[in-house]
Amino acid sequence: MWGDVKPAAVLAMEAPASLAGRERSAWGKRTRAARLEDHLERIDAALPGGVCLSVERDGGEVRFLAGGAEIVTVYEDEVDAAFLAAQWRQVARTTNVTDKYEAKTLMKSLLALRTTENRSLREQVVKLDDDIRALDAEIDAAEREMNGVIYRLYDLSESEIKLVEA
Repeated sequence: MWGDVKPAAVLAMEAPASLAGRERSAWGKRTRAARLEDHLERIDAALPGGVCLSVERDGGEVRFLAGGAEIVTVYEDEVDAAFLAAQWRQVARTTNVTDKYEAKTLMKSLLALRTTENRSLREQVVKLDDDIRALDAEIDAAEREMNGVIYRLYDLSESEIKLVEA
């Protein structure tokens, strides 16, 4: 997921020259664990209870966001990116972030992806995700319209509306 979190064996080859044998292996394991923990701590900080999770895709770039803050970004070809984004959006839709929710749990969900070479199935998943997004947009628009009616009904001022929406 992150370029600097390589397998421990690869990191062992990058160990200081003064280390040998098992020391190099141990250094690789410690370095990998420390780098992974750094990433997870950063993500944990971006996951306060109630934060809104979302996914953005721009061509082959797919970003998973928490409250608008980037959690992770990957680069794929456009077909794979669409399929990945659809699956990540499902994670975002079905995840309830509480104060006890941890980055490790989120990362396991993001990595637990389904793969298939069946092009038709991949296209169906992407189409279903597009349909869900369109329905979500319709619901949001209807909700905004209903809120406007209620605000007018109760003759709320702009500051009162901001207070209600906050």
